[in-house]
Amino acid sequence: MKNRKKISQYIMTFAFFYSSILCFSEANNKWLDGQLWLSILILISGLLSFLAVFRWQISDLINWIRKLKNEK
Repeated sequence: MKNRKKISQYIMTFAFFYSSILCFSEANNKWLDGQLWLSILILISGLLSFLAVFRWQISDLINWIRKLKNEK
């Protein structure tokens, strides 16, 4: 069960990374076509998707900061 969960996490990480690349590419195309607002919206979506790639590292960082805060 644990191995299956780890494989699914790798698949989700790859999916987020792939979608962020697609969003960045599409945002660039929309920017060059002059559709600035749509380009910005797609760029923000790509940034959020890219941040999701690092969701486990961000979670560890937040937990570490909380731990430091509770020790004081």
